[in-house]
Amino acid sequence: MVTITRLERLGTWIAANPETILLIAVLTTIFSIGYAQQVEKAAGLETMVDANSRTYQEFDHLYTENFATEDIVLLIEGEDVLTPDVLKAMDRLSRTMRETKNVASVSSIADVVMDAEERETGVRQVPDSQKAIDEILSNTNPEILKPVMIDETHTILTVRVPDRLSAEATEEVAADLKSAVAMADFPSGPSLIITGNPPLNISIKKSIGSSFIVLLVVAIGFMAIALFILFRHLTKPILPLTVVLLGTIWTFGAMGLLKIPLSFTAMAAFPVLIGLGINYTLQLRNRFVREVAEGKTSGQAIIQTVVHTAPAAAIAMFLTIGGFAALKFSTAPMIKDFGKLCVIGVIMCFLAALFVGLTMMGRLKSDKPAEKTERGKVVDVLERTLAKVADLSVKAWPVVLVVAISIASIGIYFDGQVSVQTDDKKFLSQDLPELVSFRHLTKITGGTDKINVILQADDITDPAVLKWMDDFEVYELETRKEILSAISIATLIKGNNYGKIPESREEVNAILDKIPQSAKDSYINGAKMALINLAVGNAPENFDQAGVDRLRKEIDKDIAWRDLPPGVSVIQTGSIVIKAPVLVAISEDRRLMTLIGLVAIYFILILIYRNPVTALLPILPMLVVIGAMGIVMYFGGIVYTPLSATFLGAMILGIGSGYSVFTMERFKEEKSRSGDSMEALRATYRNITVALGASGMTAIFGFSALISSPFPILSNFGVVIVLAVFLALIVTFTVFPVLLIGLEKSEIWMATKLAALKKPAFWSIGG
Repeated sequence: MVTITRLERLGTWIAANPETILLIAVLTTIFSIGYAQQVEKAAGLETMVDANSRTYQEFDHLYTENFATEDIVLLIEGEDVLTPDVLKAMDRLSRTMRETKNVASVSSIADVVMDAEERETGVRQVPDSQKAIDEILSNTNPEILKPVMIDETHTILTVRVPDRLSAEATEEVAADLKSAVAMADFPSGPSLIITGNPPLNISIKKSIGSSFIVLLVVAIGFMAIALFILFRHLTKPILPLTVVLLGTIWTFGAMGLLKIPLSFTAMAAFPVLIGLGINYTLQLRNRFVREVAEGKTSGQAIIQTVVHTAPAAAIAMFLTIGGFAALKFSTAPMIKDFGKLCVIGVIMCFLAALFVGLTMMGRLKSDKPAEKTERGKVVDVLERTLAKVADLSVKAWPVVLVVAISIASIGIYFDGQVSVQTDDKKFLSQDLPELVSFRHLTKITGGTDKINVILQADDITDPAVLKWMDDFEVYELETRKEILSAISIATLIKGNNYGKIPESREEVNAILDKIPQSAKDSYINGAKMALINLAVGNAPENFDQAGVDRLRKEIDKDIAWRDLPPGVSVIQTGSIVIKAPVLVAISEDRRLMTLIGLVAIYFILILIYRNPVTALLPILPMLVVIGAMGIVMYFGGIVYTPLSATFLGAMILGIGSGYSVFTMERFKEEKSRSGDSMEALRATYRNITVALGASGMTAIFGFSALISSPFPILSNFGVVIVLAVFLALIVTFTVFPVLLIGLEKSEIWMATKLAALKKPAFWSIGG
């Protein structure tokens, strides 16, 4: 009686039910396209910081809800920015924008001048005399001028919108400002530039959408070229690409269903998925075509492919999942989302390859290899060359092992010397007009980054509380060179009281009545909460994210050291404060992520092979690749970004160990046929060279699309991953065959020793 295995049953079902499989695939695709419409774009703080973390909650509930606004800035620059005509145009613009929907407040130098004029004459207007304007400005507290007047040739008009305003509503305000500027009748001298975080974020989100489409198109085009070159001897050379695109569409649907946003990392995930997922279809097709070439029917070829190649593909899938599972331990949502997408994506691509791919191969009966003389020259050269490389590597195994161990060891050192780019503005396209304008503003102002210190008290106007705030500001400015200025309600009160904090609440309230409401709203919320803004300029450029994190810790010590008045609590927050430790951790934890992925993959392999030595075999070559990448990146001047630092280890382990498993599984099959290790090795590389080489080449072509991205963080990732895949292929054809044969010889030696131990002693023979 012939026993039918589960794999044979699965293969038989796939061969017998093409219509059912294709119907399910079509329905899944329709649902996926529907859910894909629900995918939202994401950029900014929410992609870097976990919304459930304590630091984010403090930032959200204390700062964002009470003080945070988004500033759309009109930068006015030129020789005559303080003339009556310019200030009157600013007043006209301000009045228009104050009546605009969703505008919280508008402030400018014109408001300061008109407030002073009203106190002097009783009429709120811009004086017609330049002399009167100059006199007002010379007598105004510099702390009041600082937010609206950079210098005599630069001033700004700020339109504040609520921080929680939707992107669509913010974009409408920005468009209204542009129209209002045109209608405000500014004189021809000064130049006018609309900038700020809101216009920049709007532009980024639009660019993400358009760049994402371009990336996919370029990736698909590159892969189609690679497949056509390698498989033009087949009737449907780009069939694997069609199948992997189907898996990608299903992943899109899952993305919408699970509410995973489209961020920078998600953009990178899809070219990565196409490069990873195509490997499954290529391996299955390679086996299917060879079975057909040996005279089997399509149905028989499907069954044999499922029995012999699907297990290796499944193991490769689980190893890739193990590599990406390490990303779950990241603190950044965008990193976790990348891991989720890649896990979902490889599963979808595997299912598409196994069911839809094999079904389509079975339906395309003419998809068989042509005669040897008609096969593509590229394929012939590839087979002969790589099989020869594997053979030579085994013959020169001492040299190969010495070189491999040296590279792995030295590479660990050089990897630690590779610099990390953590300035998030440098992740963007440097030619983005909105970024150019924002950098221009930053250059003029020295940067707009702030550390926000929030005080909560029973009465924030208590002179004792105000005195603590003033002393704290003075101390920080004197001892922390990174802090450029410190402004709070205490600063404004002190500036309006001859440089002193009043002694009584009555005096404080009298001074507060003189301060414009818009200025007060920026620093106090009712009587129980106040804000101190510590300006640090352009923090990432001035002292990098690690420097920001160090400064945060020092300020926390300063707060703890200074005795607070009774009933007062202080916390430190702000976007740069909560973002800095995350970016630093992402970059510094890359080795931890790699180690977690390594352990996860090792345990998966132990569960599969039930042998700790065999389980280690596919991993060892990848340690060589990781070391080689450290050397290449250091001497090639390639920097890490949070994206490449986090994902490189997972990608190398997932892709490279998959290559090793396909090779090892085929070697075991060939060894069972021939019984000779070297002959099995040669047969293995002859049979898998095309599929493995094609998988690597198509992955390289697909990842190369990332290099063309206008976003430096993605192009850097593309360069790093292309190098990693290339090195993984080299190691698979050089180091891995040496390890395979070494394992075989050690197992034979061990079996011989064990057999010898089981023989009876010579003195016991014959009783």
